[in-house]
Amino acid sequence: MAKGKTFKAKIIESSPSISALSIELGGNNGQRLAFLTSGSMGRGKNYLTHEVVAFEDLGSESSRSAGKMAAGAIAGGLLTGGVGLVAGAALGARKKHQGAYLAVFSDNKHVAFTVTDKDILLKLKVLAAKK
Repeated sequence: MAKGKTFKAKIIESSPSISALSIELGGNNGQRLAFLTSGSMGRGKNYLTHEVVAFEDLGSESSRSAGKMAAGAIAGGLLTGGVGLVAGAALGARKKHQGAYLAVFSDNKHVAFTVTDKDILLKLKVLAAKK
């Protein structure tokens, strides 16, 4: 697979031999996915989508950080007054997306993970709909 953009995933639960997971988008227009695993002894395996025998969307959520919104509002208000207060709150409260997924591979290893990048979330939703 041609080298593409790689995304780190946070593991929720996995087979004992999987200790880290990255997901790589590659190919033409980022149409190919690869799951890159690492083990505790440095051994890992790369799985292409045809080696994923089951893939499930465990749920998604979007949230805004109230703390960042308040900090942005305070900074904006102090620097530029009322207009800055509103603009600072809007910029400080950027929406954060997170999706959780379960992948089972052809060798019966599995990994449940979360990702937060919007580009990979869209690709994973498509994969979940196909499996």
